[in-house]
Amino acid sequence: MRLVAHGRSAHAASPTLGKNAVYTAARLVFGLELLAEQLANDDFLGPGSLAVTGIASSASSRNAVPDRCELIIDRRLTLGENETKAIAEVQRVIAREGVRAEVEVTEYHATSYSGYACHNREFYPAWVMAEDHPLVVNTVHAIREQLKHRPRVGHWDFSTEGVYTAGMAGIPTVGFGPGDPRLAHTADEHVQLADVYAAAEVYARLAAQLLGTGT
Repeated sequence: MRLVAHGRSAHAASPTLGKNAVYTAARLVFGLELLAEQLANDDFLGPGSLAVTGIASSASSRNAVPDRCELIIDRRLTLGENETKAIAEVQRVIAREGVRAEVEVTEYHATSYSGYACHNREFYPAWVMAEDHPLVVNTVHAIREQLKHRPRVGHWDFSTEGVYTAGMAGIPTVGFGPGDPRLAHTADEHVQLADVYAAAEVYARLAAQLLGTGT
């Protein structure tokens, strides 16, 4: 989501003549931090999450009070939550602070190497596959047969392309891959090559199972 807080510009030498949009945004950031601790919780997927991941202000110059400050909010939904609910929660924070601001779902714009223009609202629903779904059962079997141990079926806290394939297109989807999720987007992010090879072997076995060609 994008939240824009409004203020009134003035010379920075006389800040009381204006209304600093950065200060307004700071109050909203604090309110959002409190909101993040009160989100809905699902027994399997766990709670939704909220994090302010970007902040930028604009003013006529570096010695002017900013009249606009923009926040980027990364909001992850859990089961039982939807876009309307997520927006309304942020709007209540704005109303409680009594400031002039608005919030909206951002839009994705990109052009592929072939020239295809993609335009989409950046809303993706939470999703879950039943543990007894044939794809889940086959994936567990492929891992057990190839890696010689029974995997634990659980959930990922992070997002993947599965938000589209399963959450929007209704295509059966599971998450399985190499790497340690705790290292994602950290300074020490890396993947062991041995894990990549092991995952590839599982993918091959799973494909053979699903196609009925044996092992």
